[in-house]
Amino acid sequence: TATDANLYITTQQIAESASLHLIALIFGVGVLTVLAWNVVSIISLRRLVRSGRTMELYGEQVTVVEQAITPLSWFRHIVLSEQDAEECGDMVVAHEKAHIALRHSWDLAVVNLCCAAQWFNPAMWLLRSDLKDIHEFEADAEVLRSGIDARSYQILLIKKTVGNKSYSIANSLNHSTLTNRITMMLHKKSTPASRMRVLCALPLVCLSLTAFAKTETI
Repeated sequence: TATDANLYITTQQIAESASLHLIALIFGVGVLTVLAWNVVSIISLRRLVRSGRTMELYGEQVTVVEQAITPLSWFRHIVLSEQDAEECGDMVVAHEKAHIALRHSWDLAVVNLCCAAQWFNPAMWLLRSDLKDIHEFEADAEVLRSGIDARSYQILLIKKTVGNKSYSIANSLNHSTLTNRITMMLHKKSTPASRMRVLCALPLVCLSLTAFAKTETI
């Protein structure tokens, strides 16, 4: 009957509406989770910077902390431990200074926002990982270009392979596969064009996913 048909259609509409609400809820939870992960990283970094003392080291203002940490940079901040400042401060500062000069923190900020919007997309996380690899390749190249001995620098990377706590929004000295970094130093240098290709791919991935995504109602 017409009443039964209308009831069936209404039931279908309710089911579809519930499914869409569930999908939206899952998507929203994923976005908030990734954003919260980055917020926690920012708070932890701010606490770390405040806990240290500022000093000039090899012509740069750096934050030195007592605890053993992996050297890192975050926008204009360079953070390292007292032990690293005494033993290998020149190489650490040169590496993190390169990250700052190349504005790698801005790259990470953008890609982290893209990962929040596309948290369900494995390709986005792979792009993020590749971008961080390119950051390290570029920083390594700048360190060697500054005149630091390549062998000594590679030994430092080996020592820092097993790092401590990492931050999602910061560039750390021990990020990336060690073998790949040493191979890049021995064979060829990366160029800023490589980083730009990855950055240009990010909006294209988001655009393609948005363009081909659609909701069908039967």
